[in-house]
Amino acid sequence: MIRGASRGSWNIATPAMAIGWERKVRCTVVSVRKILKDLSLPPINTEKMSMKMVLKYTVAWIPMVFIAIANGVLRQYVYGRRMKELSAHQVSSLTAAVLFYFYTSILGKMWPLESSQQALAVGIIWLCLTVAFEFLFGHYVANHPWSRLIQDYNLLSGRLWALVLLAVAAAPYVVYKLNY
Repeated sequence: MIRGASRGSWNIATPAMAIGWERKVRCTVVSVRKILKDLSLPPINTEKMSMKMVLKYTVAWIPMVFIAIANGVLRQYVYGRRMKELSAHQVSSLTAAVLFYFYTSILGKMWPLESSQQALAVGIIWLCLTVAFEFLFGHYVANHPWSRLIQDYNLLSGRLWALVLLAVAAAPYVVYKLNY
């Protein structure tokens, strides 16, 4: 098992513990694969979807960066000073998910998606762009250590960023299904 040490570093306690951690990771990967297989999602057929629409939605991801920045400013200057850091993070995660959903629903009215496959493709693209932006900007521009960036993915410690990413990925599909 890998133990999280203070100050953001990770240490493997013993080789036996590392093997236990490896087994847990393998079980988790197998579980995720089984869940995805059980969802029975249709394969994405790019011939049926308009790549022009996917491109529009890919470019439409850029304003989401500014929505996230506005959400961070709101957290920093409005309610973040009156709350503990973890509580402020949780509220900020919830408001981010809601703002992203509303933005996606506006896009869905302006540019209706053509299929559930297209909506899933857009969600996956948005997820990849968001994670790439978070790590690249967070580390290379904001100078945050990798350990701090990864810390936001720890649901067991109350960090909800992974759920925001799930909301970003699911929003196009949810909006598509609600509109049709």
